[in-house]
This record gives sequence, structure tokens and C-alpha cells, in this order.
Amino acid sequence: MNSSYPNTISAVHMALAYLIDPRTPKNEGTFRPVTVKARQGSVVWPFPPAPVTLATNHCAQEIAEAVIKALAKSCPERVLAGWSRRFRIAISGVNPRTKRPFIWHLFHARGGGGARAAGDGWETAGEGQAAGGIKFGSVEVAETRFPLFFERHEFRPDSPGDGRFRGGVGSRSPSRSRPRRKAAPIPPATGSAIPPTASSAGRTASRTAIG
Repeated sequence: MNSSYPNTISAVHMALAYLIDPRTPKNEGTFRPVTVKARQGSVVWPFPPAPVTLATNHCAQEIAEAVIKALAKSCPERVLAGWSRRFRIAISGVNPRTKRPFIWHLFHARGGGGARAAGDGWETAGEGQAAGGIKFGSVEVAETRFPLFFERHEFRPDSPGDGRFRGGVGSRSPSRSRPRRKAAPIPPATGSAIPPTASSAGRTASRTAIG
């Protein structure tokens, strides 16, 4: 819902990092001339204790895309379209195989990156603030380590969009969680739990499908 002030500054720097000459180092000296002017009490610099959960996944991307759009005419060959959004959850419960509690963070089913003047977007790149640096792990390893079953994990052929160059293809991954006791999907960093979607005889089936 809001972006902390440090997160806002990072988002502005991120946008400029995409737009400046690729040969320019991305370091403190490069961004020293940049001044970020924001109004405290706004969504880009909220007063505590305003919620800033997922600020890097959503707020930062909106800020960066606003900067990129504002500077688009100055460097049209480097401008890129918006990247995918993501609402990540964690699932906690007890693994029936090991009888031990577990927490699994959803890093699968990442979306695509934005297209640019030179070509298509990056397939399943995830969010713009990560620039493709966070990738999903092996489905088989996740199913071995956690009480999960991935029904599918594949590209979404209808997700890139239209245009001269398309955005990066996203992915789709319906999955089921099968813990020993009732499990709780938890949005990251909120400290709150969402009631299980279904339960029977102490077992929970949580379905997740993110594009």
C-alpha cells in the first residue's frame, strides 16, 4: 500500500539504472547527483506505522515505471515496458513425512519482463526490482523437501500481450499443499494468517495459481 522512503529512493535509482548507458557503473558515485523530492505522509514516504508490506514487489515497481515513462522520450531505445507483479505467500504446517514443522515460500510461477524497443521481454523474469536475479527452484526438489504437489509448472502462452514486440511469457503453476495438520497461507511480512482453503481429517489442500 505504501513505499518507505528508502524504498522509494531505491526505486528511482533502479529506474535510472535501466535507462543510463549500460557501460556506466551502477554505484554510489553514479547516483550521487540524483535528488529525490517526496512529500512525507504520501504513499511514497508514509508516516509510521503505515503498512509497507510488499513495497519492493509493488510500490517500487510503480515508482520505477513512472520514472521510466517520464524519461521515455530522452532515451527511447532503452525504455522498457512494465514487468509482472506478484503477491507471494508462505505456507506453514507439519510435514507428514518428517513430522517436523515447515515453512515454504512461493518462488515458483514467476511472471514475464517487459518488452523494449529492441525485442521481446524476458520469459519468467519475475519482478522488475529483481531484474531476473530471483529464479524459481526445481519443482522436483520442492516436492521432495515439502508436502507439495505441483499439478503443472509451465509457460502461459496467452500472457505476453500484443505489439511489435511482446512482453516476456509468464508461467502458471497450480499446486497442492498436503501437510499433516491444518496449514496456513501467510502473506509475507504481515504477521497475519489466512484461513486454510479446505480441510479434512486434519489435512489441508491449499491451491495456488499465479501467472
